[in-house]
This record gives sequence, structure tokens and C-alpha cells, in this order.
Amino acid sequence: MPAVYPFGAEVFVHYTCDDGSGGSGILACLGSLPEGAPLPTDRLGTFAVQVVAFDNACNHATAAHFYRVVDLTPPTITINAPNQDAQYHVGEVVTADYSCHDDVEGSSVSCAATRYVSTAIAPPTIAPRTSPTPTPSVGTPTRSETGRLSASTRTTGTISVGSPSRGR
Repeated sequence: MPAVYPFGAEVFVHYTCDDGSGGSGILACLGSLPEGAPLPTDRLGTFAVQVVAFDNACNHATAAHFYRVVDLTPPTITINAPNQDAQYHVGEVVTADYSCHDDVEGSSVSCAATRYVSTAIAPPTIAPRTSPTPTPSVGTPTRSETGRLSASTRTTGTISVGSPSRGR
């Protein structure tokens, strides 16, 4: 399993070559990066450091150590609209304005918003009551056949203004 380093980490290469006891001794110990050099962590991906050793008897050995550079820094999100703590009227259209940036991957970071519809405050609705309540009678003067004045009445239902109930 390769070693894992965060993007931009400061890591240095260290290796040694050994011919073991009774060997002819090391003639050369060469790495893909010099001993003590900074390990490149400025690109994301999997990489290797390779070392080749030669002894005085012209034997050689090769070793490779793999490492992975990963992005551990979250992207930043800037929201220009809607403004923090802004108040809007019910039904008002507010255009979202936002951007996302990642210091490692730049503008290639995915940036999408989810539409949010608040149901905390519902606008009033006009709905008839379930059983109309009669209004006071309104007299309309009429004349009978005998010429006497009398009053006729009419009854109407009432309309109430209310908010919708939750869960209906």
C-alpha cells in the first residue's frame, strides 16, 4: 500500500543502499530523486521513487516505493445572493449568485446549488368555511297586494382568511 501525502506537503526523500555483511560493498546507489531532495507533492496522483544499487561485484538491485498525493482541502464556496439575513416577499424571485473554488483543482470543482423552498411561512388563502354562518338579515322593503310595506330577508355565507394547515 502506498504512502499518502496531502497536496503541497513538505516531505523529503531518504534512502540507503547496503550490500550486507560479507558483501563486496556498494559501488553506486542511485535514486530517481537525490537523497534528501523534496518529494514532489504539487500534483495529485500516484508516483514512485526508484533506487538502483550496484555492488563492487557488478550485482545490482532495484527498489521502488510508491506514494500518493491527495487533495484533503475542502473547496471554498462564496454566496453573493441571496444575501445573509436578507428578507424577501412571498413569491419574490431571487436569483442565486454563487461560486466555488478549490486551491488544488482550481475552477474544475463541481459547483451546484439545490433549490430550497421554505414552508415555514405560508401565504394566506381564501377558503369557505365548512358550514356557512348566516349573516344578519338584510331587509328589502316590498309592497304586498294590499299595499302594506313588509321586509323580505336574504342570508349569505361568510368567507374567512386563514393559513393552510400543515400535513394537509
